[in-house]
Amino acid sequence: MHGFPALGSIAVGVTPDEAAKILSDPTSIIQKGLYIIEPIINEAMKIKGLLDLVNHAVTSALCLVFGIAFLALFLLIGLQIMKAYLEFYSVILFSFTGFLFSGIKYTRKYGSNCINAVFAVSINLMFFCMFAFLLNYTMENMAVGSFIETRTIEAGASSSTLPPGMVASSGGSTEGVDISVRPKAEVAYRVQQILKETYHRDLRADFIWAQMAHESGANMDSPVAVEYHNYAGMGYDGHDYRHYANDEEFAQDFAKTLNAYGEDGLFEAKTAEEYAQALKHGGYYSASVEEYASDMTALLNGTSSVTQTMLNLLLLLKLLLVLLMFIFFADRISKRIMKQFGSPGFHLTNE
Repeated sequence: MHGFPALGSIAVGVTPDEAAKILSDPTSIIQKGLYIIEPIINEAMKIKGLLDLVNHAVTSALCLVFGIAFLALFLLIGLQIMKAYLEFYSVILFSFTGFLFSGIKYTRKYGSNCINAVFAVSINLMFFCMFAFLLNYTMENMAVGSFIETRTIEAGASSSTLPPGMVASSGGSTEGVDISVRPKAEVAYRVQQILKETYHRDLRADFIWAQMAHESGANMDSPVAVEYHNYAGMGYDGHDYRHYANDEEFAQDFAKTLNAYGEDGLFEAKTAEEYAQALKHGGYYSASVEEYASDMTALLNGTSSVTQTMLNLLLLLKLLLVLLMFIFFADRISKRIMKQFGSPGFHLTNE
């Protein structure tokens, strides 16, 4: 138990205690694997409706395929390590019974078989010790965030596209951007009015509009916005968004929802980033604050922005190749060891 695995640990430059810990707990490798594939699974689970499916079908499908494949491979690796560990203990346990037959000439071969089996499972454990640590080291040094990269691309010039009388937000301005000529600006102003009259809250109308534009598009022309009068992705239940009879009904419900984010600092926000941070703190959206705030800023400044999710297919394929190689070589070497040392091996004689 301590001899051959210790040799395996020395071969890969780790202490026997570290190697024993990896072998004795196969779930540690599975847990590291789940940590690595977590962003891939999360990206696949971002599909919340038909619109998301249309826009992100390819990326989500690839994430789902790679996520399922990696999950299956990590589970298989854990089972391989557990199998080697259990084989060792089983052979050691039953070998004591076989050794009892060594004193009789006609049954001495059973004692020989037990010695061969002990050496075979010990050497097998040594190789699994080496493989498990190398795989563990590879996963620990792999950059998890590099599998998926989110980029926000802006197009257009902010100064030339602004309507007359409109100025870009300076970040700390309390007046904000003139949104009077923007699509559905009247809805944003109505939400601001309801917040003042009903909830005694003061919130910048340009931030309200930017949030709506981020959720529904700069022209408020998403299917949910047009058909449901829902400009802010409200009331998603896992299948569909909330329906509103008209813009007024939406404004009333949206104002009520925004009021609930007062404790998250929404009404103290002076910049788009602070506004987005308050919404994030309250759990309004799942994207990053940087992505949400940059899109709001781009929309307020009259530019267009497109958020792209990039998959690092090369790195995903490299990880897939590493896992497949580990499983293949571990299986082949394990079988070769069992056959080579467990069959001819040692023989007890009468001398």
